[in-house]
Amino acid sequence: MREGVTDAQTLFSHYRQVKNPNPIFTPREGKKTLPFCRKLMAKAEGFTS
Repeated sequence: MREGVTDAQTLFSHYRQVKNPNPIFTPREGKKTLPFCRKLMAKAEGFTS
């Protein structure tokens, strides 16, 4: 294999798709959420199917 090119097995071994049919957006404990992020989370709620 050429130098600098990774094979697909290595590339995809670190990524895993998680299917969550009912995502709930909550701010991290002890951290404040930016108003923009809160607005974005509110608009995204119910968007995924």
